[in-house]
Amino acid sequence: MAKLATHSLDVQYYLPAADNTGRALMCELCDAALRGVRVRLLVDNLYATGEDDLLLALASYPNVQVRLVNPFPGGRGSDVTRLISSSLGFGRINRRMHNKLFVADNAAAVAGSRNMADEYVMNAAASNFVDMDVFAAGPVVRELSNEFDHYWNSEVVYPVGQIARSRFMPAQLQQNFEALTATAKPPEAFRIPLDGKILNASADEPSVVPLDMVPIPFELAEHQLSPLLWANARVLFDPLTKTEGLNERENSIKGTVIEGVIKWFETSRSSIKMVSPYFVPSDAVVVNLARARAEVSACRWSPTRLRPPMSHGCT
Repeated sequence: MAKLATHSLDVQYYLPAADNTGRALMCELCDAALRGVRVRLLVDNLYATGEDDLLLALASYPNVQVRLVNPFPGGRGSDVTRLISSSLGFGRINRRMHNKLFVADNAAAVAGSRNMADEYVMNAAASNFVDMDVFAAGPVVRELSNEFDHYWNSEVVYPVGQIARSRFMPAQLQQNFEALTATAKPPEAFRIPLDGKILNASADEPSVVPLDMVPIPFELAEHQLSPLLWANARVLFDPLTKTEGLNERENSIKGTVIEGVIKWFETSRSSIKMVSPYFVPSDAVVVNLARARAEVSACRWSPTRLRPPMSHGCT
């Protein structure tokens, strides 16, 4: 997607690491900017220790802007000094941005769970996470772009140059950046045939992938794309007032992702499918799950499959 972009790239990640995967992505963003694409990179500042020079270098190129969400203003050389310098503001720095979003030309987007780091894309030598993303095109991409702009223009977001400092001049930063990114080894994905059968699979690999997967990266590189699944879609995101604890102090979930999820529990009439790396339900969520299950069961009641009683709110 970065290689194909012609107008804009809006990139938002909790963790774009300075490892092979993170540096490979930054290299592609830089290449896109050099051919005239507007690049905006929005990064949470929690795990960006030691990456100031890399981010400052990227921001020094034409057409690139890099901003930090809820940054650590002092002691940026190490985790220890950062935490010590921010100890009086723990209530603020404990509220982070976990969003992961990649929007190209306002036409296509990848949103979801994976950070841009080796362990999220099977590029780590040791353990790897199994996370998933959603590739989207169509009107929903505009909603995703609006989410990006909401965060990008927030009062708790700062240009990296206002927060980070370097002992190097821009020219040296760029030279170091090019050296680091030139040696980055991006993840090497294998192409899954449309029938799901993997040719010449090794002993520790499955011979068939039990998923209907479109080989999107390979098709995009070939300037084509198989038909996607048509679906109605909505975009939910937490407001950035959560960095100030407003929702918690008001004892309200209004305007949050969890509010939308609970409404889906209450209005679903056939099925609910969720994918999340974290599931720590509160008592209220458990109650809503049980109620949703009970209502679905009630909707299915009828020995002759006639319409169930309207008191259950079924349609």
